[in-house]
Amino acid sequence: MGFLRLKRYNEYMMSLVQNWFLITIAVYVLHTVNVVIDKFLLGRRIDRASVYAFLSGILSVFVLVLLPYASSAFPSGVVVGYSLLAGFAFVFALYFYSYAIQHDDASRVAPLIGGIAPLFVVWFSWLLWSEKLNGNDLSGFLLLAGGMIVLALSGFLKDSYTLKEFGATLVSAFLFAVSYFFAKATFNEVLFIDGVIWIRMGAFFASLLFLASPAVRNFFRSEQKNLLWGSTGALLLGNKLLGALALLFLNYAIALAPHVGIVNALQGIEFVLVFCAATALSHWYPAILEEKLTVPVLALKTIAILLVGIGVFFIARPLIHI
Repeated sequence: MGFLRLKRYNEYMMSLVQNWFLITIAVYVLHTVNVVIDKFLLGRRIDRASVYAFLSGILSVFVLVLLPYASSAFPSGVVVGYSLLAGFAFVFALYFYSYAIQHDDASRVAPLIGGIAPLFVVWFSWLLWSEKLNGNDLSGFLLLAGGMIVLALSGFLKDSYTLKEFGATLVSAFLFAVSYFFAKATFNEVLFIDGVIWIRMGAFFASLLFLASPAVRNFFRSEQKNLLWGSTGALLLGNKLLGALALLFLNYAIALAPHVGIVNALQGIEFVLVFCAATALSHWYPAILEEKLTVPVLALKTIAILLVGIGVFFIARPLIHI
């Protein structure tokens, strides 16, 4: 009996590990913490998006610790191109995201990116792979994307939004979509660990380009660099380690999922959590993150949360037998 129980437990745990939906949910819970800390650091400690993108990307070199677990086979030139493009797009998406979140509310920027990026991903998949969403996946995707766009629109009721901020958000969404799409293309061709290493090395090489930025060079020449040796550096490192863990599991979910657009669209869960975190911190710790709520804004956010919840239900139902 004990052996049978252990066998069933192992089979259950293996099914959880192979369930891309549950992995994706866990990723976006972790990433919520990332967004809140990003907003704090960019608003109060590191004042240049280029510096933040450089520091985030340069840490990708630590992916080399996974080399002993990689296969000895060298991927084709096309696959290397896919993976490096995914890494490059991710770092530059992070730069535009950092700029937008530095100058605007996290609860407006993040859902706008999350609502637009999946549309790009699905378009790429249809255009290049003739891949289409059907049934529950299509319904869930449209509800999730719609919920995130409504959540972003609620932010427009609070205060003005400049063309520059909107442009940065839109470019970030496009580049995140490019990164997710080519990450999936990479995992379709090589083993998971191999793909992760190549993609993160692409991010590392992309970050080196930011050394051409005067803002990055001036940061390391000035007294500001001393921030990295204090609490700011510890918070940044901890946040990037958490982000790296989330990204590793996100790549795993992308590798397992039948449609990368669905993985991307499920980011709606993260934005509901960001809204909840922003609301709570506004009440207890407004110095960290502030969320201004009015009746119209609250009404739109409630509608968005309902749309996201129903969208998640449609996607989850066939996966976890609801």
